[in-house]
Amino acid sequence: MINRELIRQKVVQLMYARYTGENKTLSGLEKELERSLDNAYELYLSLLSRPQWPAPSVWASSVRPTVWSPTVS
Repeated sequence: MINRELIRQKVVQLMYARYTGENKTLSGLEKELERSLDNAYELYLSLLSRPQWPAPSVWASSVRPTVWSPTVS
């Protein structure tokens, strides 16, 4: 998910790159911002499609809580 904070960070990174001496045009910076946000969105989608390991239903059913019962002597 691309939120405002991520967009703000990317814009500040590009502004810093622009003012530190890299010769980039405004249109080049816009393309770089779009590419960077596309990469972030692709990463988000790949993380969503990744299966979780171990799946909660698998390990929850195999782990049984131990019940303490006092022994009477």
